[in-house]
Amino acid sequence: RSVGPSPSTPGAAGFSGDELYALRLVFSSFDADGAGRISRADLSLYAEAVGEPVSPQDVDCVFRAMDASGGQAVGLEEWVLFAAKLKAAWELTAAPDTPRRDVTPSPARPSPSP
Repeated sequence: RSVGPSPSTPGAAGFSGDELYALRLVFSSFDADGAGRISRADLSLYAEAVGEPVSPQDVDCVFRAMDASGGQAVGLEEWVLFAAKLKAAWELTAAPDTPRRDVTPSPARPSPSP
């Protein structure tokens, strides 16, 4: 499988070459059989492998959001388009003058002593 730096997919213009490369790598990790498509089974297997099993209802919900063609599997183009929608939604939630914050939880800080 190739995970070259820039797929020729619609909607790719909103991503840098590095971002497109990362999207392809993530796509490949979900595409367990290397078929170039992510199936519901691929999504479930990946979630289980990383210790986050999901219900069939959750899988259906994700597929309704990602599977623009209705073909019961998500190709790279649909993956990139879905990622572009998520990126746009993320950017809309940040106020223009507010710096973005890392979404990684920080360690708990001790309370100041009285």
